[in-house]
Amino acid sequence: IPTFNRAFDIDQSLYALRNQSYQGFEIIVVDNSSSDNTAEVISKQQGYWQHRLRYFVKSPNGPASARNFGSERSTTDYLVYLDSDVRLDTEWLALALEKINSDPRIGAVGGQVIYDFDHQKINAFGGDIGFFGLAWDLEEGSRVASCGYVAQRIWSNCSAMIVRASAYQAIAGFDEQFFYGYEDSDFGWKLNLIGHQVWVIPELKAYHNVQPQPGLANAQIVFHYCKNRLRSLLKNSELAGLLFRLPVYLLYTVTDLI
Repeated sequence: IPTFNRAFDIDQSLYALRNQSYQGFEIIVVDNSSSDNTAEVISKQQGYWQHRLRYFVKSPNGPASARNFGSERSTTDYLVYLDSDVRLDTEWLALALEKINSDPRIGAVGGQVIYDFDHQKINAFGGDIGFFGLAWDLEEGSRVASCGYVAQRIWSNCSAMIVRASAYQAIAGFDEQFFYGYEDSDFGWKLNLIGHQVWVIPELKAYHNVQPQPGLANAQIVFHYCKNRLRSLLKNSELAGLLFRLPVYLLYTVTDLI
């Protein structure tokens, strides 16, 4: 669980983990140097989890770096990535393990990420990558009832996803140069490139605590998204394709800025 200044949210996420029907797991919280009372919240939670909850504080280098930091300190066969503002449904871990164990070709599994302010609306149900390296969440804004199908995807949102540890190691984890944004689409794409499948199933329900009206994005977040979509294009294009894609992408960017 990577976190930064989300003391209330991570408290709720950890409480939800207490209610999982499957309990054979440990928790690694990686704090990107929060300035709120996150450390106090974790200390209180450790009284319940005891040795099963480990807490680390590191320099704020983004969620990709935090996920790698935690993954490298795990010795389990599976890694579950959970954002600190996400609550898992009680059967999430049990069903995720069942799905990923159903086929050795499956490298990662995700599910329905649902808006917590509206439990009938999808935030993400896997994702895709377009011709210009642009990645997006699939089914965003759709009704939960319309996403009752199982599907293979290019990538799954890392706010709630299970991965084989061996698959994580095979692709050397997350690309920390992405810092924020596109690190999860890059991760899923790399899994596909080495022959692993990424699936989403509707029974895996996770609730994302975001505001219904988020307002303007922080300027640093906008910068990283713009930088990272270009990095995604550069990483995933061969030279011949890049010579065509790059001018069109620059035209798209200028239009976007206007």
